[in-house]
Amino acid sequence: MREIRLTKVSMVFQRFGLFPHKTVTENVEYGLLVRGVDKAYRRQKTLEALELVGLAQWADYLPDSLSGGMQQRVGLARALATDAEILLMDEPFSALDPLIRREMQDELLRLQKELHKTIIFISHDIHEALKIGDHMVQLPARLKQHVQH
Repeated sequence: MREIRLTKVSMVFQRFGLFPHKTVTENVEYGLLVRGVDKAYRRQKTLEALELVGLAQWADYLPDSLSGGMQQRVGLARALATDAEILLMDEPFSALDPLIRREMQDELLRLQKELHKTIIFISHDIHEALKIGDHMVQLPARLKQHVQH
């Protein structure tokens, strides 16, 4: 199971999930570092991911220097750098203002078209789900049944 999490699935968090004391580059490299990937390859994949999300010029900055939308792009770049088959995105744009949120939705659609990743996108916003998703599952607002073994 650990191997699957390390190689097949990458996560983009609701609240950015960035290390405040690490640069943008170090934050993006983190998933590859945990995997034990060598430094040269980590750096190459990180720079490619930063280019994809439009943050290459911010590589040496700390997260506090970035806007909320840019911080979320760092989280997205970290997920992309691992080249995982599946991106699990747990309400990644919910903390962003409406304008930046729409821009990030458009950016995600562009990246999906280019990279052809499987994206599991969790959202409480039906409009966002309709814009981004091609398959949707609506879960009930409350627990219907709890089975205990």
